Amino acid sequence: AGGSVLFNADNTNAMVAENEFLDSIATNGGALAFLSSNTGANIMNNRIDGNEAESGGGLYFHLLNTGYTITDDVFTNNNANDCGAIQSYSSSGEVRDTSFRNNSAVIAGGAACFESVNNIVVNNATFYGNTQTGATVDALGGGALYYKDCLDTLTIDNSLFVSNEAMMRGSAVYSKESYTIHSSNNEFTSNSAVNLGGTLFWHYTPQAGGVRDLPNILSVSDVFDGNAAPYGTELATQGMAVHSFNTSEFLFVSDFKSNPPMQISLLDYYNSSVTGTFGGSPIEMTFNAVPSDDWAYCVTGENGQTSSGQVSGQSTITSTQAGMLPTFTAMKLTCMPGNNMSVVFSYVAATYADVSISGIEMADITTHYSTRMHILRAAFRECVAGEYYFNHECHVCPAGTYSFALNPVDYKLTVCEDAPPNVNETGTSGNSFSVNPGFWRISNQTDVPLKCPFGDTACAGGPNVLDGACNALYEGNVYAFRLLILIIMYLLV
Repeated sequence: AGGSVLFNADNTNAMVAENEFLDSIATNGGALAFLSSNTGANIMNNRIDGNEAESGGGLYFHLLNTGYTITDDVFTNNNANDCGAIQSYSSSGEVRDTSFRNNSAVIAGGAACFESVNNIVVNNATFYGNTQTGATVDALGGGALYYKDCLDTLTIDNSLFVSNEAMMRGSAVYSKESYTIHSSNNEFTSNSAVNLGGTLFWHYTPQAGGVRDLPNILSVSDVFDGNAAPYGTELATQGMAVHSFNTSEFLFVSDFKSNPPMQISLLDYYNSSVTGTFGGSPIEMTFNAVPSDDWAYCVTGENGQTSSGQVSGQSTITSTQAGMLPTFTAMKLTCMPGNNMSVVFSYVAATYADVSISGIEMADITTHYSTRMHILRAAFRECVAGEYYFNHECHVCPAGTYSFALNPVDYKLTVCEDAPPNVNETGTSGNSFSVNPGFWRISNQTDVPLKCPFGDTACAGGPNVLDGACNALYEGNVYAFRLLILIIMYLLV
C-alpha cells in the first residue's frame, strides 16, 4: 500500500504539503496510503498525477480516527479499479479548494469514493472530465463521486462538476445505501450517465424493518445545464412506483380489451420512467395484472355470486427495449355489466439491481413504497335499451328483434323480443322499431303498431311516430288536431 509513501501506526496527525506524486503504482493508494492507527492527516498544496492502484489511484484512507483534510490540491490522470483519485473507508474528512481532472475508475467513483463514513464535506472543489468506465454487471457508477453505506451527510457546496461521465448511474454523484446528500450552490454542466439515470443518483434497497425509506437529496440553489441520462437528467433514484400512463379510472363495456393499450412504467422518486441498458442489453422489466377486491365486487355468476372479476388475454408483460413503455395490448377485463372491479398492476422482476426485489417479499415492498403497485378502477356500464345480457356481455338485439326495456339488476333479460306483425323486420334491431306503411305508433317506447285511420296514403311507416310518420298533405296543425282526437278516442275504447 502507498506507492510513494505509506503512513502506518507510527505516524499520527500526518502533514503532507507542497509535494508532487507522479506515476506511482500500488494496490491501495497509488501515491499515499494512510492506515488504521493514524489519528488524522492533512494534505495541502500537492500535485498528484498519473498514479494507479486497485483502490484509490491517488490516496487511500482507512480507519483514520480523527479524519483528514484535503486543501488546495490537484488530482489529475489518476486511475483505479475502484475510486480513481481517492478512496476513503471509514474515515471522515473534508475536501476544500481542490481540483479533480481526468481521473477514472472502472467500478465506481471516477474521482473519489467515500464509504462507511459519518460526515464528508466537499467545498469549492472542481470536478472536470472524471469518468466511471465499467458497464458490466458489477459496475456501479458515480462519474465524479461515489458515496456508500454512510451514516450521516455528504455536503457539497460551491463546487463545479463539468463533463464527468458515468457508464452506469450518477454522472456526478452516486449515493448507495446512505443517508443525506446536501448539495447547494453547485454547478452541474454537461455531465452524462450513459446507461442509467441521474446527475445525482440516490439508491436504496428496501429491507423489512429498514429506516431509509425514501431518497434524501437536498438540492438548494444548484444549477443544472446540458446534462444527459436515459432518465432523470438532474436527480434520479431506483424504480419506486408502478404507474399507468392511461387515466386512473375507466368506464368499460362488459368484456373490455385494452384500447387504447394500457401503458405501464416503473417510476423513480422524481416521477421519471426507469429505463436504460445494463450489461450491454436493454433493461427487462416484468409487470403483472391481477384483479383485486379493494373497490367493490363483480357479480360474475348467473346466480349472482361475487368475485374480484377476471383478467385474461394478457396478464403479464415484459419490456425488452430501452426507452419503450411496457404495454398491455390484449388485456381483457371481465365483470358483470353495471358492476365495478379493480386491477392491480405490480412490478415483478428486472435484470438489474436498481429495481430488483429478488428475495424481498411483496409485503416489504408495499411497506416501504406504498406506490409499488398501480390500481386501476374499472366501472362496467349497464346494458341499455336495445341490448340483452349473455356471458358477461351486453349484446345488441339482432335484426328482426328488439327491446325497449332497460335490463333489470339481476340481468334476467337474456333474449330480445321478435318483431310483431305489421313491422318491417329488416328495419328492426336494438331499440329501433320500424312499422310497415299504413301503420303508426303513439311513441318510440310502444311496440303496438296501429292501423292508420286515413289509409296507407297517409301513414308512411318506418321508425318515426306522430307527424314524422305522415306523408305529404297529412302534416301540420289541422291534421295533428284530428290525429289527437283519434288517439283520444282510441284510448277511451
